[in-house]
Amino acid sequence: LWQKNKYVFLSYVLLSIAIQLKLTPAVFIAMYALCDNKRKGIKNVLLLLLVNFMLLMIFGWGHFKLFVSRIADKLASPYIWINNHSIKNYLFYYSKKHPGMTEYAGLVELIFIIAFVLLTLLVICCFYWVRRDWIRYYLFFICVIGMMTIPAESFDYNLAILSAPVAIFLCYIEKYSSDLFHKFVALGISFCYGTTLFSYTHKDPIVQNNFPAMIAMLGLLYISFVVVMIYDKKKLLYDKG
Repeated sequence: LWQKNKYVFLSYVLLSIAIQLKLTPAVFIAMYALCDNKRKGIKNVLLLLLVNFMLLMIFGWGHFKLFVSRIADKLASPYIWINNHSIKNYLFYYSKKHPGMTEYAGLVELIFIIAFVLLTLLVICCFYWVRRDWIRYYLFFICVIGMMTIPAESFDYNLAILSAPVAIFLCYIEKYSSDLFHKFVALGISFCYGTTLFSYTHKDPIVQNNFPAMIAMLGLLYISFVVVMIYDKKKLLYDKG
């Protein structure tokens, strides 16, 4: 809807409803930064952030403070379980078996979130550098993985959300990238996604939690993105020459 100009307002409305219901879809605001010009992209992001922040206070300041306190409690002490595939759960779940990890879990989580934000901003900046629509495929997939790994509680019943970005990205690779490297990328992502379809009761203890599979997909995405960026930039320079 966002890419169809006459449905832009409807996309704003639907995304805002999703954010008000679950909060985590706010990560998709990053998609609205990909516009014809940088100023319009920044305007879209700021407008969506402002509107949704105001909507959170629709029941008054008192309810808003209560809501924030409840969210803070959830972030501080989430439900630790093998089927919670957030980074916080993964680190704290396995630190029970390896107590030495406990003191570093919070730092590792913070580093992961900062790295995710910086790399996402890099993808957005690259869009304005080369102006290629294929970047949307990467950013959409990256946003979905971020939405499923950063929240303190993200359970395996959310894994169905992965089917769409995986299918869209694999269609992109089939259509635009026929080289051997991207066939391995497609194979790797397909394998990682396939492992999430099995119950933890049928998997090795090391990969029972699905966080490693999603991080592996994220790593493959970033590696693929860098390779395509380098190739595409060389092609642009060659065409200009």
